[in-house]
Amino acid sequence: MTGIKIDGKEISQVVKDRVKKAAEELKVQGINPCLATVLVGDNPASA
Repeated sequence: MTGIKIDGKEISQVVKDRVKKAAEELKVQGINPCLATVLVGDNPASA
């Protein structure tokens, strides 16, 4: 059985490019993409 080399930096760049393109397409439609978090409970490790 042969192994497959996975280049994490290359894959992450592809993912970033796809997300950037998708965000730009949403902006054209008047949708401003953003990132939000929801904290549940009072565990300080979650903050």
